[in-house]
Formats: sequence, C-alpha cells, structure tokens
Amino acid sequence: NGIPYNDAESQGTFFVNLPDIASSSNSIQIQRGIGTSTNGAGSFGGSININTNDIDSNKNFTISNSIGSYQSYKTTLIANTGLINKHFIFTGRLSNINSNGYVDRAKTKLQSYFASSLLVDSKQSLRLNTFSGKEKTYAAWFGINATTLDTNRTYNPAGTEKTGNPYENETDNYTQTHYQLFYN
Repeated sequence: NGIPYNDAESQGTFFVNLPDIASSSNSIQIQRGIGTSTNGAGSFGGSININTNDIDSNKNFTISNSIGSYQSYKTTLIANTGLINKHFIFTGRLSNINSNGYVDRAKTKLQSYFASSLLVDSKQSLRLNTFSGKEKTYAAWFGINATTLDTNRTYNPAGTEKTGNPYENETDNYTQTHYQLFYN
C-alpha cells in the first residue's frame, strides 16, 4: 500500500512474520533494479509493492485448506461484508499454517490476520487496515557439509551444542502487528 515494510535497521524484510499476506493482496508488483518507490525512498536492489486496498463491494466468504508433505497444512478464512448502507465495507482474513518440516526439528507454526474497515462515498474514502503475524519456527536455517548431506540429508545442527539430545526449544518466536490509515 506504498508503506515500507522493511526493517529500518537491517533493511531486510522477513515475510515469515506476516504469513499468508498474499491471501489479502489484490496485486503484487515487483520492480527490479534502481528506482523510486511511491513513498519517496529509493530502491537499490528492487522493490515490491503489495496492494491490499482495492474496493470489493461484493459480499463473500471463502474457506481454503491445503495439505502437503511433512504434515504441512494451511487453513485460510476470508470474509467480506460487501457494501453496507452504501458506505461501509468490512473485510477480514484468518490464516493458520503448520509444518513438521523436512529437516530435523524444523517445525513451524504460523498464524496471521488481516482486517480492514472502509467508509466510502462518491468523493472520498477512509480505510483502516490492521494486520499481524505470529511465527514460531525452529532454528533450521543452517547449512551442512557435503559428507553430512550424503549420509544424513535431514541433519539439523541447531541446538546440538548441548551434550546428548539437541535442544527441543531453540525457536524463533516473533509477532509483528501493523496499523494503516488511508484517506483519499
């Protein structure tokens, strides 16, 4: 929606902190290379703009379920009130994503929501968006050498500094919430 999401300190973006944001997106624009963004900040490696603000005046309700390998599943609920009294629209999404992962102790549990309230008339609109993501992922992002890859493809070195069994709770736990207010 034209608002930078990247972390101010590292300039990195971690979409794992906003799981399933694509289900609330109307469009995703990717621009590579040097350019300017809509908020005035320059982009050097490229920029991504995710738009969630299209007006949908149609009432709808969607349930989406996906399953996959390693006990992976995703459940998404999306609801839109449609136009109420010719001026109000409320939209919401809840998502839950879980997986045991291919790598040892690579479990992940992701939850998120998106809520939007819109007041609109023929000349102006006021929209409030709030969205949040909560993630709990086991530290499973380390690489392994070629010998280990040949003998134990799923080996995860995270937590193995403990003698005996690896730490079971070496997890990344993070919640990130955003509020946006738009007047057009």
